Amino acid sequence: MTRSQAGRALRRALHGARVRGASGLLAITGLGFGNPGQVPVLRSHIEGWLAGSEARALGVLGFSRVNRGGALAIRLVAPRDRRRIEREEEQEERDLLDSDDGT
Repeated sequence: MTRSQAGRALRRALHGARVRGASGLLAITGLGFGNPGQVPVLRSHIEGWLAGSEARALGVLGFSRVNRGGALAIRLVAPRDRRRIEREEEQEERDLLDSDDGT
């Protein structure tokens, strides 16, 4: 799986988890033994993305390594906080649209 494929799959999984009202998600990144250098490539990329603003907008509160580092346990916003997150996302979208209009 490439980095971009992994990113798309994770975004879909996060969206699905939010729709179901899940409080967490387990992402399997592997240990990196499937590439020529046998180093973890996906894990560091995914960890960086999970720490960013796009992941927060999708409801990610935090994450930790599990299973000797081959997976990430992702904590999600509790269902009762989703309305607040959605309002914040809508406000960010309005702000972006306003800044694109030059106002």
